[in-house]
Amino acid sequence: MKSIRVGASILYLAAVLPLYLQWSRQQAEGQLDKMQSAVFNSPGAESTMTPAMVVGGLAVLGSHFVISRKGLDLDNGDTFATMLLGGVLGFLTFSWLLPKDR
Repeated sequence: MKSIRVGASILYLAAVLPLYLQWSRQQAEGQLDKMQSAVFNSPGAESTMTPAMVVGGLAVLGSHFVISRKGLDLDNGDTFATMLLGGVLGFLTFSWLLPKDR
């Protein structure tokens, strides 16, 4: 039964992380466009990482932690292990789904 809960925790993060990475990539590209248009006659001291991206990343990791600990009743070690494995699978899924023309 524990293996089903661990698998569900891994699959949750592996499914949510590519969506977050795609959204944050769009946010960063929009921020870069805004910075490039504002660079004329200015020092251009804006960051490429918006506060919404930071809050979104914390929300993804926090929701994984809460779902694993409270919803699936996993201990801390299993939660962090599934966070690592789900993160790797999510990133690999995101990189696999990227357009190949870049």
